[in-house]
Amino acid sequence: KIVLVGQSAGAHIGGVVVARKVRDWIRMKSVGLGWDIQNCNHFSNELPPLASTYQPFDLKGFISTSAPHNLVSMREVFHR
Repeated sequence: KIVLVGQSAGAHIGGVVVARKVRDWIRMKSVGLGWDIQNCNHFSNELPPLASTYQPFDLKGFISTSAPHNLVSMREVFHR
């Protein structure tokens, strides 16, 4: 088991990857597909599941520091 740690942009990317991996796992379990990357065509209207070898429960934790997680709310800051 590992703890994923990211700072700034690395934390944002790490958060997106962890969130997508968990979302993929929940969706595949909810339709009874199990955790099989070959079944990614089932969700054709969205991005396919991430092709990686870990499963969400392989992570012990995720630590995010100084990360811009809500980019929509930061839009005005970026346009100053």
